[in-house]
Amino acid sequence: MILVLNLGLKSMRAIVFDDRGRRLLTAARPVHTFLEGDRIEQDPAEWRRLTLEVLAEATANPAIRNALKAITITTSACNLVCTAQDGSALGRAMLVSDTRAATEATDLATNPLFLSHAATSGNLRAEPSMTLPRLLWLRNHDPARWNHSRFFLSSNAWLIAQLTGITITDPLNAEKSGFQTSSNSYPAELLDNLGIPAEKLAPVAPILSTVGPLLPDIAAAAGLANRNIPVILTTYDAICGVFGTAAGQHGIACDVSGTVTSLRTISTSPPTGPLQGLFSQHIPSTGLHIVGGSNNLGGGLIEWVRQCFYESNPDAYDAIESDAATAGPGADGLVFLPYLLGERAPLWDPTARGVFFGIERRHGRPEMVRAVMESAACAMAWLRDALESLTGPIRSIRATGGLARLRLVSQLKADILGVPVEITDEFESTALGASLLCQLATGSLSSLDDASHCISIRETLEPNRSLAPFYRELLAFHRDLYSACRPLFSRRASLLPLLHASQPVTVGNL
Repeated sequence: MILVLNLGLKSMRAIVFDDRGRRLLTAARPVHTFLEGDRIEQDPAEWRRLTLEVLAEATANPAIRNALKAITITTSACNLVCTAQDGSALGRAMLVSDTRAATEATDLATNPLFLSHAATSGNLRAEPSMTLPRLLWLRNHDPARWNHSRFFLSSNAWLIAQLTGITITDPLNAEKSGFQTSSNSYPAELLDNLGIPAEKLAPVAPILSTVGPLLPDIAAAAGLANRNIPVILTTYDAICGVFGTAAGQHGIACDVSGTVTSLRTISTSPPTGPLQGLFSQHIPSTGLHIVGGSNNLGGGLIEWVRQCFYESNPDAYDAIESDAATAGPGADGLVFLPYLLGERAPLWDPTARGVFFGIERRHGRPEMVRAVMESAACAMAWLRDALESLTGPIRSIRATGGLARLRLVSQLKADILGVPVEITDEFESTALGASLLCQLATGSLSSLDDASHCISIRETLEPNRSLAPFYRELLAFHRDLYSACRPLFSRRASLLPLLHASQPVTVGNL
């Protein structure tokens, strides 16, 4: 059995799988997010407390405790944690959707040395969601935390250190801080140019490395004091999700939609030419390349709808689908841009925001909900088009994650993208993928091709061809609307300081 600790943007989960990829147990706790203007944060101390809670809940089952072979941790990428000398977190973590480093990102994009490294790596970007601009923001605006930090870590690396006492990260998480997989090192010249101490970045080990056992007090609390359970190094959630959706299968676009939507595919070779705002990442231990990217909100759009319109409804998700179905295709002329937190791949527009366009007196909650659902598919079409330019036509999409639980959303993706959407049986694809990688590390699997039996399809949704002409027009209008609004997003951002001070908000999930 493999136990996966999975920190998403809205919950901490401990999920246990057997050697056939069957989920045996899930223990989950919600995580709180703090929103204030362009700042989006969570408390690492809460992460640690909830990690210990779900770990203890999972290992309270004697059958699991006695058969457990390995533990791994996978979290969202680009969450920045500053640590003290004793390993504790200095303040809250910046989440991937945090855009406070926009000025630093703009300045970095004009740095000739950075541009030279970015041209070589392909995966290094001057965006406020990436780690290097955030470190520059920290140095410029929070010098006390900058000076007192022993390490600048991803959430993945920080939780590993909390459980094992060892500070380590994998190459794909390290890429967000400039690590170059080609040379297997951080770019010393660039870091020196930027004034970022290389010794404050986590050491890097290959994916599938054994980090070490749990710390004695944590092992004892989990009832594992007499077991030498290894912690295996995997990688961040979007990459693990691809392996949990398609294992080693090629030619399938993997739609992993939790809070955000990741659209990626597996290839045996890297793409040639510009990456079109996406990433191409090689995992030597599997021999595979993962090509694609993540936007800023997928399932998070539905959580926003639920909190706005259905918070007191115990059957909120059923009501959301029912309302959206009554509105019909096109939401009676109401169109929504889904950029509530800005947008990442492939648009990379941190100033973008949500827009309802075309509101009329007759419109109500059903039309608004329908427009939001259709916008999730339209946003994924941007990712699809960029991905197809690198890998060729996508003939089917395999959907998983929390958003795939809403059948109507998956049907809209099929209709708007014009390809079949296969819904997997296992929605916890990120954790499943991490467990499959662990099985490679422990020798239970000889290759990911052997893991195809662990992934089954619940349902295949074919596109409604009669709606194709309409949805082609809607998709084109959606893109024209974004293009028309884009210059206004920056103007809006400049107005905010003149209007009012942003008020902090705490949400139960993102």
